[in-house]
Amino acid sequence: MTARTTPPFRADHVGSFLRPQYLLEARDQYFNQKTISAEQLRAVEDRLTVTDVGSSNGSYVRLNGPRVVRNGDFLLLGQQLFRVHVL
Repeated sequence: MTARTTPPFRADHVGSFLRPQYLLEARDQYFNQKTISAEQLRAVEDRLTVTDVGSSNGSYVRLNGPRVVRNGDFLLLGQQLFRVHVL
């Protein structure tokens, strides 16, 4: 299958658009309070977290609160094993 070059494009979204509290606070500190640098904000934004948001569509996540996922970590989702690779 070749990639489309004209609309409509297809894309899948996995996850949630909810933002964790630590990210909301960092953005407030950068944009409103001006207390952190752009580099510090980037370090916070580059963190990847996995959170159980109570999905009822058949997915199963067993977490006690948000977990930070790092480069090289493995995630088991259903019967699929994923390795996190940060570009």
